Amino acid sequence: MKITSAEVVVTCPGRNFVSLRLETEDGVVGWGDATLNGRELAVASYLRDQVNPVLLGRDARAIEDTWQYLYRGSYWRRGPVTMAADTAKDLVIINIAVALPQSLVPFAAPALIALGGYPALYLTLAALGLLGAAAILRVPEVGREHIPGRSAPITRV
Repeated sequence: MKITSAEVVVTCPGRNFVSLRLETEDGVVGWGDATLNGRELAVASYLRDQVNPVLLGRDARAIEDTWQYLYRGSYWRRGPVTMAADTAKDLVIINIAVALPQSLVPFAAPALIALGGYPALYLTLAALGLLGAAAILRVPEVGREHIPGRSAPITRV
């Protein structure tokens, strides 16, 4: 699923809000906010001139790869303008990634309903939800790690 169009939109009274709109070849659209008060045109220019040409043609599902490429490979590093632009890009790509399963349901649902009616659809979606929940790794509790030089692990934060 490649990104086919990227557009920077500056709106509201004057020029207060900067938004990034990306569209994929499948028609999925994502929006992200890149507003930086007082520096809206700088963010819009950075998005239009530096980020958009890089995003065009990239896979929208490669979230980590896109983040690493733009964060570590950019000439302009870690200032407020680039961070506002990176935030907008992250929001858009995550927005597109979340919309992908929703764009597949209209194709799968009629087949499942035809095979077994609504119970088959609900059971399939429930099974997929349980598989997704089981795939989540357990995060260790905060404060359970042992710090060298201390006799007991931390019990409170």
